[in-house]
Amino acid sequence: MAPLRTVLIGYGHAGSVFHAPLIAADPDLDLSAVVTGNSARRAEVRRRYPGTALLSDAAAIRGPGERTSGCDLAVVATPNDSHAPLVEAALTAGLDVVVDKPFALIAASARRLIRLAEERGRLLTVFHNRRWDADFRAVRDLVAGGRLGEVRRFVSRFERWRPDPEQAWRYTTPRSRGGGIIYDLGAHLIDQALQLFGPVDDVYTEASVVRDAGVPGIDAEDDAFLALRHRSGVYSHLSMSAVAPGEAPRFSVTGSLGGHESWGLDPQEDQLRGGVIADPDGYPAFYRQVVAAVRGEGPVPVDPADAVAVLEIIERAFALTR
Repeated sequence: MAPLRTVLIGYGHAGSVFHAPLIAADPDLDLSAVVTGNSARRAEVRRRYPGTALLSDAAAIRGPGERTSGCDLAVVATPNDSHAPLVEAALTAGLDVVVDKPFALIAASARRLIRLAEERGRLLTVFHNRRWDADFRAVRDLVAGGRLGEVRRFVSRFERWRPDPEQAWRYTTPRSRGGGIIYDLGAHLIDQALQLFGPVDDVYTEASVVRDAGVPGIDAEDDAFLALRHRSGVYSHLSMSAVAPGEAPRFSVTGSLGGHESWGLDPQEDQLRGGVIADPDGYPAFYRQVVAAVRGEGPVPVDPADAVAVLEIIERAFALTR
């Protein structure tokens, strides 16, 4: 079968490091077009993907019934507050869609997009790629196999030491437009916890702006902690920070028969940044499942309803920190 012609909307960190390399490396996908108006990014696309068309903005997919350059699949990898309108435009144009996390800014918008995809008969999935981290897969297998017994507590950390204020949009953009570490790293940690232990009844949150404390208009948190009480009885403690100087386990799981710890971050992001795709069962598996789903050979890799559940918890977390 012919490769799926794919348009990548956005070529910032997510688009250039994750999506473009994974799409280009999959023989069943063709990176047909990239949407970016940034001149430096356009030059990089020309250098790395010389056969790929360049579009200056996403207006080409906004007309009802129009298809961008004959593409089959749209991948939305833009700043968070543009996810929902771009997904809507792509679905309306008749394209199947992959959208980077967070799915949308609020759960209600995400639910509306799911309904639109169903009405249009299009596939929709969310790039919660950290489900394919090797260390998370190891934890998932231990829990599912019962080797730790009845799990009581799950601790998950995604922490860095970057004490100088960053100019990255995720920390300079107000929380109301998708800024902050909870939308960024928190969405991954929440999704992983839900995959392991199911729905959540109670949420406790701590969130603060550390590096730009006191600067007017800066409310995008760079340090946060969430405690989740799952309906199953498990407690998940999720820490995310740009200002954590000490090393701690990435995962820690405590069960009735024993425990498990793992240290360090999954290397796939750094490998992709260096042009290497080393784990075929990791992030490439996401796009293999996308292709299979488009061809009617299996489900989408991430049910968008799972991403709605993540947004519901984020909304509850924000309500506790206003």
